[in-house]
Amino acid sequence: MAVLLGVALAALAAEGLLRTTGAGSPPAVKVAIVDVARDELRFHCYPSNPDGAFDPLPESVPPDWLVVELRDPPVPAGRDALASRPWCVGYTYGRRGVRGPAVPDLPMPWTQRIVGVGDSFAFGEGVRHADTLFARLDRDLGDRIEVVNCARSGADLALDVATLEWAAATLHPARALLVLTPNDIGAPSSGGHGRGGSHDLINVRDTTPGPVAWSRLAGLVHRAATAPARAAATERAYLAAHDPHANPEGLARAAHLLRRVAAIDGVRTAVVVFPLMHRLDDDHPLAPAHERLAQLAADAGLPVLDLLPAFRGHDAATLHVHPTDHHPHARAHGIAADAVARWLRDDVPGFLER
Repeated sequence: MAVLLGVALAALAAEGLLRTTGAGSPPAVKVAIVDVARDELRFHCYPSNPDGAFDPLPESVPPDWLVVELRDPPVPAGRDALASRPWCVGYTYGRRGVRGPAVPDLPMPWTQRIVGVGDSFAFGEGVRHADTLFARLDRDLGDRIEVVNCARSGADLALDVATLEWAAATLHPARALLVLTPNDIGAPSSGGHGRGGSHDLINVRDTTPGPVAWSRLAGLVHRAATAPARAAATERAYLAAHDPHANPEGLARAAHLLRRVAAIDGVRTAVVVFPLMHRLDDDHPLAPAHERLAQLAADAGLPVLDLLPAFRGHDAATLHVHPTDHHPHARAHGIAADAVARWLRDDVPGFLER
């Protein structure tokens, strides 16, 4: 009895300490600010600024823009809605569908234009424009190369291909970079965690059940105890999406889409596979998914670079945009840009030549 009483008193003391210090509460996650009328993502806002990579929230935003969180209804983007997330990364567009400065319809005669497409990793979610993969390549590849960021946060392979076809007709590039991640192919219809869901190895979400959430201590213990199982289940779901026995239709659809990419008239496309910032060791759990994506691209006749070797050995946590947002931050984009630039120069003959 004395032992039980001691444990109960210790638990009560820990609960009091957590509530007094404000620790142990569920993670405060980022929110998006969206210009709904133009269907444009304008900001991501965060509760803290641990690496100094974010900017203060602007004094005002248009009243018709909305704050969007993955699981909550949108609300107007007033300062009250953003008070707990005062640190932001802004996104500007030189023209519709293009992140960064203005882009004319036609490239300069002396310039090789490359359009970059992909999802939030290629777009650079949570990263200032100048630090993103495509902006770095634009600088690193020289004055005669222009790299245009047409990626879209939340895109999958089907939207990537549609975007590339639009960019080919609108921006008249001669080259393209298609950036894929292991979550670009949908999970089998039999189940599993969908891409963009609460267990996506990218966006940290509060998974504390209601009966436990009343206690800071119980919630903290629950999140710590269940995190490994959630991660393992998500890994299995991603691997199933790339397994020809578990997901033959999804892989057949992906193969068809990549053949469409290869058939775009006048545009030569190279494929880059960007790893999730998760367990970047020699036993990376999603390596088979990388191999499948690379094989699909190669079968379509597209040159392909897997960036996983460039990231092996890095501590994934040091490459996250934020503790609750595991998109690659500026240093990770730099690692990717160095590897892609070297590959294009050395291993993809003629890609950088007009």
